[in-house]
Amino acid sequence: IIFNTSDKLYEKRKVAALEIERSVKEFYSNNDNIHLQKILNILCDLTLSQNPNNRKGGLIGLAAFSIALGKETAPFVNDLVKPALSCFYDPDSRVRYYGCESLYNIIKVSRVSVLPLFNDIFDGLNKLSTDPDQNVRSGCELLNRLMKDIVSEFPQFDLKSFIPLLRERLLSNNPYSRQFIVSWIKTLDEIPELDVVLYLSELLDGLFQILGDNSQEIKNMCESCLGEFLHSITVSKRKLDYDAIINILNFHIQSTDKLIQCTAFTWLHEILPLPTISLLPHIAGILTATLPCLSCNEGSPDIRNKARLINSYLLDYITSEKSLPNGNQFFKLLNDAGETSANRLVKCVLHVNDLLIFHSNSQLDLPSILKVLTEQMFHPSNSTRLASISWVKHLLKYVPQKMIIYYEELLDSLLKSLSDESDEVNDSNLFFELCSTVFNTINLVHATLYIWFIVVNLKALIFKVVIQTLELITAFSSRGMQLRATDRKLYENLNEYFNIFMEHLIKLFKGNRQLLNCRGPFIIKRLCLMLNAKNVYCCASDIMHVEDDVFFVSELVQTFNYILLTSAELFQLRNQLKHLDSKENCDLFCCLYKSWCHNPVATIALCLLSQNYKHALNLLTVMSEIEITVEHLVEIDQLIQLIESPIFSYLRLQLLDNKNDYLIKSLYGLLMLLPQSDAFYVLQHRLQCLPHPPLNTSP
Repeated sequence: IIFNTSDKLYEKRKVAALEIERSVKEFYSNNDNIHLQKILNILCDLTLSQNPNNRKGGLIGLAAFSIALGKETAPFVNDLVKPALSCFYDPDSRVRYYGCESLYNIIKVSRVSVLPLFNDIFDGLNKLSTDPDQNVRSGCELLNRLMKDIVSEFPQFDLKSFIPLLRERLLSNNPYSRQFIVSWIKTLDEIPELDVVLYLSELLDGLFQILGDNSQEIKNMCESCLGEFLHSITVSKRKLDYDAIINILNFHIQSTDKLIQCTAFTWLHEILPLPTISLLPHIAGILTATLPCLSCNEGSPDIRNKARLINSYLLDYITSEKSLPNGNQFFKLLNDAGETSANRLVKCVLHVNDLLIFHSNSQLDLPSILKVLTEQMFHPSNSTRLASISWVKHLLKYVPQKMIIYYEELLDSLLKSLSDESDEVNDSNLFFELCSTVFNTINLVHATLYIWFIVVNLKALIFKVVIQTLELITAFSSRGMQLRATDRKLYENLNEYFNIFMEHLIKLFKGNRQLLNCRGPFIIKRLCLMLNAKNVYCCASDIMHVEDDVFFVSELVQTFNYILLTSAELFQLRNQLKHLDSKENCDLFCCLYKSWCHNPVATIALCLLSQNYKHALNLLTVMSEIEITVEHLVEIDQLIQLIESPIFSYLRLQLLDNKNDYLIKSLYGLLMLLPQSDAFYVLQHRLQCLPHPPLNTSP
């Protein structure tokens, strides 16, 4: 009878199935388990036969066996289900179809008894959902509906052990499999007894990948599923693995698929305000994902708007009272008159415990955050770069003592940004806001670094803004002696950071001569205004004095010298050099001289400025013994033009004094070194204006 189930004729197979059903009922009623097991073993062996017809017959027999037992199939479920499942992977599509039909009949009568095998059944259904044969897929769909009905009616399977399988299958690229998986997730989520959202961190990455499918139908299904999950967690405010969820969202925000990116932004924007999330450890990751999306050239307006909202929320979060432990609450609890002493004590202990937990978990990961911000400083978008500056502003304002540790790291990035000539910043309002923040900062070191951050990174091309910045620096510097005692140590250590900065700057000039020639004067003048011209020049001179590249030093000295002789910002420094009547001024001259001597014309100019005319004459004599290059002649030409400027008006007046023969001879020396150029005739005409014979006495 059993072997007739493998007959080619349908009528014979049907008769054989009815006979098996009758025999099984008879054996079961007689409690003849031996014959029942024997029949079941024969049917299982048939499903493993090499002959496809035998495999089909075995499947028909298994279905008849289960129908005969009805609700009493529970003891035989494993032996009935597993052979049918094995046929899901058969190379013959008809065998796969019979396997699907057989399992449908088995499950229809077994119902809840098959739930312990749910993972195996689900995996088999997932396989058949991608079957190339339409009939097999149709049979799979019927079986799938039956399984969903059973799970909805009896949600008693092990969801925890099922999630790893579901997470793995979510990674499939097959559209049929994706549709199958998403439909099951939606079904499970709709069952109140199954709290699928607790495992959201396991499923979210796969769902976002499916959201990028080419099929619009699958996109819509997945988008709907994600929307239901998001609504669930925002309404219930459950404690989930938000660390993993935020990391997944940060990853998909950077997707090139606009739907994935926009959905990830929506999720992040919705879950950030949840009270169960500690955001501080995630700020670096969120900034990495969101700052580039502020660019006008990146994404849609909706994405940019959500990126701005998230960025603003994070800025508010780290500066809000919510992000800081509230110590006053402790005293409020302690003095609560409506509570007994014991209750007050318990509440106080719990509050202190909360503060300790907060303190241990809420530390900003400054190294990671600053790494992100310095990288975004070089983003081509002004919006992204300005957002990075806003973050540095907040960090300097609210955690200045921690920020100063990273001075050198910030400095390297700032100096590199000097070479980017394409940067233009049109939003001057941000400058004023930043400068105002610095003015209210108590620590001079932090303020110095921060103002330099503004000027270097944003290039300070707006002169109105530069003037405002300089006024604030002047006002702030005058407050230096009013610093609190706890801040004076940092104030005294300014030289250490300043020396590091100057070394980096000169090293940058050395490696980029174009930067020195094009932007060097601007940078040096801004520095002199911010950090005291004397400090800048003395520090630079000390560094140049030990520099091995004498040609570079000569070029750099010429730049510093020209700024010294022409810039109104260095008026005070020129006055100090004019009057060497104090030890401080003499030390200043000596400090500059040791590096200025690398450039003969600059050294002569320094001597003329400081009224060391005799030494200037001696230098001219020495200079006549070396090869005069075109560069030297150009520098002498510039010096003569400067002598005719208002800055050297005192020197020209001294030509009227009969006692200044060394000055007159120095000018004649310059005249003799020059060819008969325009500068030659300018100086000659000046010397001809002397009211007395210029060289009538010996020095």
